[in-house]
Amino acid sequence: MLTPDEKQLMQRCLDAIRERSPGFRARRPQLQMIAAVAHALARVDASDAERSDGAHLAVIEAGTGTGKTVAYLLPALVLAHLRGRKLVVSSSTVTLQEQLLHKDVPDLLRFLPFPVSYVVAKGRRRFLCPARLAQRLDQQAAVEPRDAPGQQDDAAADGAGVRPLRWFSRLAEAFDAGRWCGDRDAWPQVIPESVWASVTTDRPGCLGSRCPSYARCPFYQARQRAKEADLTIANHDLVLAAADMEPGSTLPDLREALVVFDEAHSLPSKVVDHCASRHSVCSAASWVSHAARDARAAVTALRLGRFGPDLPDPALPAARLCAALERLLEAVGRH
Repeated sequence: MLTPDEKQLMQRCLDAIRERSPGFRARRPQLQMIAAVAHALARVDASDAERSDGAHLAVIEAGTGTGKTVAYLLPALVLAHLRGRKLVVSSSTVTLQEQLLHKDVPDLLRFLPFPVSYVVAKGRRRFLCPARLAQRLDQQAAVEPRDAPGQQDDAAADGAGVRPLRWFSRLAEAFDAGRWCGDRDAWPQVIPESVWASVTTDRPGCLGSRCPSYARCPFYQARQRAKEADLTIANHDLVLAAADMEPGSTLPDLREALVVFDEAHSLPSKVVDHCASRHSVCSAASWVSHAARDARAAVTALRLGRFGPDLPDPALPAARLCAALERLLEAVGRH
């Protein structure tokens, strides 16, 4: 349930937006959405028995012009502040993350009477790996001549036909000088995919704290900022990945945070893609058939039949498995 203090602070923030925003007009659908979001998030602290009816969840569809961002951010930030919780807002794309980071959130925070620290959380592949950049720079310097002093590479501005060494040098110089934070989206031009793929890394390729560049790794620095921030702006893919990991490893503990999914209409397909497992029934049947044939050939070649007539025929279980796979394929076809 909402407390009087929570209701009063939400009203105070809304009044400040009305008074200090030229042309702002309160709309009934927006007020209804603020109330719905507030009442749903207030139930997060309810007992398991009270939450069994799903009252702590809300699915809201609102038309264009409703003012949806303010309608969910205002009550969510107030409740997170007064209840001492982290807030995670998940968007469907990195582009929407950037809009929240650079426009929507700063615009709203001007009217709030309490401070809010916020960061954008992205996947590991959106960040530079300094160790890989240093490695690629050394490797490419051995096979590609450096530019003559004062030589300009006009293509370096847009990435068309640029030699890799030129790109590696520019990235390294900007990062080492502190002019670039290592976030791909913060680079002023488009970094060619072939260049970026060679200077970033994934989770299996990361050495973590064992890496000599760990102390200045942009990804781990961003992760630490996300842990400390009041508001973390993430995306659906990152939230789904964090749900499979140790709580708090990439995002604030989702079990303790308030979570809002913006543009949630894309969430079901992302959940299916994230959780789905694909298996080829036809390929499995073919593999079993070939395995049985190879096993029979091995029995013949090794003359294992001389050890007794009770040696099982490898074709029999394979035939039963193939029959089961065929029934499965027929069942899938009917649906």
